[in-house]
Amino acid sequence: MKRKQRLANSRVEKNKKSFNFIKFAIAVSSVIGFLTGIADFIKTVIEIIKELN
Repeated sequence: MKRKQRLANSRVEKNKKSFNFIKFAIAVSSVIGFLTGIADFIKTVIEIIKELN
């Protein structure tokens, strides 16, 4: 009985670790996407300013 409980607990721990890794990967990719979006926005603003001048 204790062995089954330990196995169940270790499975839960593994699932938590993989879930945290997935969360981390999603956060990193969203930050990268956000930064590239800001970079594109700044480029377009600079182009608009150049056209106005």
